[in-house]
Amino acid sequence: MRASGFVVLEESSRFLLIQESSRKRKGAWYFPGGKIEAGENIKAGTIREVKEESGMIVELVSLFYIKYYEGEDDKMELFFKGKITGGSLKQTADKESLNAGWFTLKEIKEMKLRENAWPLIKLSMNQSGTIPVDNFKIYADKFTRPTGVWKRLLHFLSGRKN
Repeated sequence: MRASGFVVLEESSRFLLIQESSRKRKGAWYFPGGKIEAGENIKAGTIREVKEESGMIVELVSLFYIKYYEGEDDKMELFFKGKITGGSLKQTADKESLNAGWFTLKEIKEMKLRENAWPLIKLSMNQSGTIPVDNFKIYADKFTRPTGVWKRLLHFLSGRKN
């Protein structure tokens, strides 16, 4: 299963966004994050991606949205809320991102965003329905017989191999 992790970071009513450098989405603004490498822990991979794209070191606080793509090569995108624990805002464009910055909601409404960015910002502002990151394993253990895609998803989130 392929996965990507993204983090919504809000401080003082400003959100951290990065400007995409990929050919497909070049110039669009989105949350820092990206693809988790094969064999990489989802938390560690998401934190690594945020650092590479924005320069910031983060702690993942809660999971608020999962988008699952079923198909020949299952894929999911996980969206976390996080908090800054260190680092400094990236100042130089590279293959990871063109730019990074903190923006108000008013500024974000006027920006060229990736297609689902605005609904996810709104969703992240709703405190109900989030799952603390440290509870992935606890939630997975409560299911006695998950099957199919749910079994793979729960095992993936909890770090299990089978």
